[in-house]
Amino acid sequence: MAAAEVQLQPLLTGSRTAVILLLLFLLGVVLRWQHWNDVTSRTPDEKTYTFHARRILSGGLSQFPIMVREYNADRQLALLPSPVRAGWDVLLSGAMWMSGITDERAGAALSCLLSIATLALLGFVGSRFLPPWAAIYGMLYMAVSVPDLTIARRCWQDALMGALGLLLVWCACEITRNPDGWWHYSLFVAAGSYSVLVKELGAFVYGGCVIYVLVLLYRRRAWQTMAALAAGGLAGAALSVYCLISVAGGLTPLLTVYQHLNEATYTNPYCVEYQGGPWYLSIWELWILSPLNLLLWAFATLLSLRPQDRLIKLIPFRPLELQCFRLFSWMSAMLLATILILPNSQSFRFLAPVYGPMYLMGGIGLWGLLHLAGRKMHGRAYQAVCGIAVVVALAGAVAEYQEFIRVYVTGQAPDLSVKYVIDTRTL
Repeated sequence: MAAAEVQLQPLLTGSRTAVILLLLFLLGVVLRWQHWNDVTSRTPDEKTYTFHARRILSGGLSQFPIMVREYNADRQLALLPSPVRAGWDVLLSGAMWMSGITDERAGAALSCLLSIATLALLGFVGSRFLPPWAAIYGMLYMAVSVPDLTIARRCWQDALMGALGLLLVWCACEITRNPDGWWHYSLFVAAGSYSVLVKELGAFVYGGCVIYVLVLLYRRRAWQTMAALAAGGLAGAALSVYCLISVAGGLTPLLTVYQHLNEATYTNPYCVEYQGGPWYLSIWELWILSPLNLLLWAFATLLSLRPQDRLIKLIPFRPLELQCFRLFSWMSAMLLATILILPNSQSFRFLAPVYGPMYLMGGIGLWGLLHLAGRKMHGRAYQAVCGIAVVVALAGAVAEYQEFIRVYVTGQAPDLSVKYVIDTRTL
């Protein structure tokens, strides 16, 4: 056991870690519930999703083909969110039915609950698959996250995408831990297939996790498991496609919707002005929203690129921790690269499925730095370094929450697109 690990272990026992994670979860719950209904105006996206859900609530699923025909016939409607994102619209109409609220507050409350569920899942994943320092850091920064707190008070489908993204990552971690099980494969395919019905970006998130799992199974020569996963994945994909064709009223109307979505990427004034620009703007956006986590995430990502034997000599990862670490690194880097490459898609809302992995990666970066420091110093000097690290992490978390209050509560900034985030520097 490395000297740094021996020094770190007494600081965070299992019971202490559990208590800290619980307190941070409660903090996150309080912050989300405090702000879920303090929005003074709603965005066009929120109004569109609410309109769709109300029509489904009153007219049933038969409203979908009608909305698709209207969408395909009206150029102005074609600039608004797609009417075939049935996974969110149906869930939102159900929330309206259960709550009796039929305006945007129903979606905001649903987003708040989904964000709380995601926060709880992050704490579970972090404590189950990562060292305590990484789990606690990830939980703290997810609790005060500017983008997640912003999404948790809006009637957007991104809170659901965040929950599904972390659910897929959790399933992949469980498959890594026990490739011979079955329930996590079933949940994996179900969550991935459903994510495609919520937002088109779900195909990238699901596909990224599938690639990781298939590579894992290939290295284990688990051919039967690979075949079963492929069969289940194809069946889930077929069911998703069937659902999309059904709600669109046919294949041709569905393809027309996707054609309009593709055209809107280049012609929609909002996409061009607020989500366009050179790729490095998204990196600047990450720096504005969470500078400390960006640095720690970048450091952890660089660590993940090192060969396994060299990395273990440098930082004492356990085998399962290392595999999950590489999964988090792959998913966060893959989705970030996706929004950098896709035209006019630079919005922090699109990164919702990997908020959890990115914050956990920041925690791994902090844990790795403490281990490296532990190789050079001992005793009180090392304890002082750990104390400074805790203070810096807490200060960064407080600053991030203050930024949320300043920009999104007091300033009422309406979105997380790159131009809005960069323009907050002048507020």
